[in-house]
Amino acid sequence: MADKLKSNQGVLAYYLGGTFDNAPSYSSAVTFTCYVKNYRRRVTVNSVDAAALCDTTERNIPLRSGGEVSFDAMVDVTNGPIFQLLAGTYLKTSFTPVSGGTAIIDEGYIESVELSAEVDQMQMEKVTMKLGVQGV
Repeated sequence: MADKLKSNQGVLAYYLGGTFDNAPSYSSAVTFTCYVKNYRRRVTVNSVDAAALCDTTERNIPLRSGGEVSFDAMVDVTNGPIFQLLAGTYLKTSFTPVSGGTAIIDEGYIESVELSAEVDQMQMEKVTMKLGVQGV
């Protein structure tokens, strides 16, 4: 017997911005309600060590920030996989959990897309979006 999947329902609105050319032109929002198994957002800040040669401690100076967003969405049987052929495309997303809270809005490009289909499991589409990119 397969384990039951637990997920959080959320509303995901996405805007496609065309291929990566440093000038995204976003379309109208496409909104659908989906079950999202995981939603992860990671932001990092790059820094440089500006300490003198004889210093005993680091003296880091923050430079730029970036990061990535990844989510596992259950594939809708009617619409099928949505992001499968869109790697390298600008993407702006707005994710709002149904349980409440404010929308999480991110903008970047689709770095990778994975599709998984297993016996006794839901078909899942994993999307990784790179943040902090040229043109946005």
